[in-house]
Amino acid sequence: MNFEFLKDLRGFGAVYEIQRTMFGKLEQAALKYISLPQDERDVEDLYSSGYNEASITAHYENCLANIVKAYQKITIGDPRTE
Repeated sequence: MNFEFLKDLRGFGAVYEIQRTMFGKLEQAALKYISLPQDERDVEDLYSSGYNEASITAHYENCLANIVKAYQKITIGDPRTE
């Protein structure tokens, strides 16, 4: 799947308008870029709070699982994803 990036939707964080043609049909969507952790300071803050490498990894795995669950709630029942 190749997407064409149309524009940066400023004001919404790292969100981009994208499009692709699939089976001759043009599809457009928004793509949100999420970085876990956002930067090295996030990891340093967790170490300062008493986390170790294993607990930091578990923390970000939990964050990712929550993002996936939220995405699944959005896409359930969407005919474009069935």
